[in-house]
Amino acid sequence: MILSGLANANEYSLITDQNTPGGYRLIDHANSVTSMNKIKEGSWDFVVLQAQSQEPSWPIGQMEVEVFPYAKILSDTIKAYNPCAEILFFETWGRKNGDQQNCQVWPPVCSFEEMNDRLLAGYYMMTEQNEASISPVGIAWRMAREDGMMNEIDLFSSDGSHPSPYGSYLSACVIYYSIFKEPVNASFYNGLEEDKALYLQSVANSIFSEDFEYIFEDEYSNNTFVMNRDNYFIYGQSVLANFDYTISGNEVSFFNQSVNETAVKWFFDDESTSEEENPEHHFDSGIFDVKLIASNTCFSDSVVHSIGVITGINTLNDSHVTIKVINHQSVVFEGLEDVIRVEVFNNLGMFLGKYSTVERNRLEVHQSSNIPIIVRFTDAYGGSFSKKIIL
Repeated sequence: MILSGLANANEYSLITDQNTPGGYRLIDHANSVTSMNKIKEGSWDFVVLQAQSQEPSWPIGQMEVEVFPYAKILSDTIKAYNPCAEILFFETWGRKNGDQQNCQVWPPVCSFEEMNDRLLAGYYMMTEQNEASISPVGIAWRMAREDGMMNEIDLFSSDGSHPSPYGSYLSACVIYYSIFKEPVNASFYNGLEEDKALYLQSVANSIFSEDFEYIFEDEYSNNTFVMNRDNYFIYGQSVLANFDYTISGNEVSFFNQSVNETAVKWFFDDESTSEEENPEHHFDSGIFDVKLIASNTCFSDSVVHSIGVITGINTLNDSHVTIKVINHQSVVFEGLEDVIRVEVFNNLGMFLGKYSTVERNRLEVHQSSNIPIIVRFTDAYGGSFSKKIIL
């Protein structure tokens, strides 16, 4: 199981079970003694629900009769026997050439992109109806297919529907982030080439970045689906920790932006703490790793941001930093004295990673040769500039 391999590589241990007969619909699981007994075992932290590959893309009226009621039966059973479990809907992907079986009678599924959006709409409606979270696997597939690397990687197996080893790996990376609320950074590649596995990790990470947003205006359900990191989790109960801040001299105001939390605790890296929702704190001059732990009765999550509190004037510009590219993958930065954060994006704007430059001035970027990346540098005063680099 790829997910277990990723977890083990990061020193997590998973206890898993499954019932995944080919072609099973949600109605089949709702009527399956095996599926129900596994749910009723209790003590699950997450229960992942995946529909048959076509049914969440069906017309709304058909789903209201044949899909949504059975998602509710399964979800209600999960909640009854596992009150602290997070229900996670596995948003699958469109078929390589769309759903040709139903295309003539239901045109919105005639291409990969159209079917992918219909699946997104169906799964997100089930997520909202059942107070669950969504694992945006289909969104990751769409982003990967639009990127230049995909002339080297085919996510589909030969039938144009099921995943290839690459598609399975990307899917597992998205599920990993959905569960652990942290970027995939694992040395487990499941037999794939290292550069391609690391690239797929970066695609999965990018759709959970604070900068990512995918908007789908659905004329059939009259909904606008705004897909971003907060909205993947907003209807469930698992906690996603996050915060923002403003700096005025030596005074820093913090703003809790966590999802599903009922309590917070702040650690200011100077031996002081706070349990206020939006505290203010006085810092001496320096760089501080501020940690927020957000929690509720079932889940907790934490996040750390490096904050520079320095009296002075921002003078950061591209003359401060020298960039060297080695072997089309290693990017070495020199002159980073004033820089506290480096963020990397591919040519489509997909977030590839964030690096603290306090401890390192070298990063590995897993993109094809001659593909541009955008590197954004930020200093302790909040000033920033961006640079395009050809690998």
